[in-house]
Amino acid sequence: MSASDPILTLQYAVVLENPAGHAGNQQPWFQLQVLDQAGNPIPGCGQYFVTAGPGIAGYKGFWYAPNGDTVYCKPWTTVFVPLYNYVGQRVTIKATASDCALGGHFGYG
Repeated sequence: MSASDPILTLQYAVVLENPAGHAGNQQPWFQLQVLDQAGNPIPGCGQYFVTAGPGIAGYKGFWYAPNGDTVYCKPWTTVFVPLYNYVGQRVTIKATASDCALGGHFGYG
């Protein structure tokens, strides 16, 4: 990235276990943020948030446990974040992954 081509390129992959019987607010999750120097998300493509569950666009279920748990994976994905309005400023990339609220099912990014 440079001042003449201020496009930030990020690559990420996500693996989330979908525990059978957990409420939506208890599921493993992943969040990716690009923040301006004040800590605010860059408008447009500065935020991505997902929780484990069936039907997530771009994710594939690849393992089914006897208890009904499913693991969903988003393969390596490239995103481009235009930073034309942020040349000369510091931006922060923040990636956070969490296991389930009960602590027994994984989330990786």
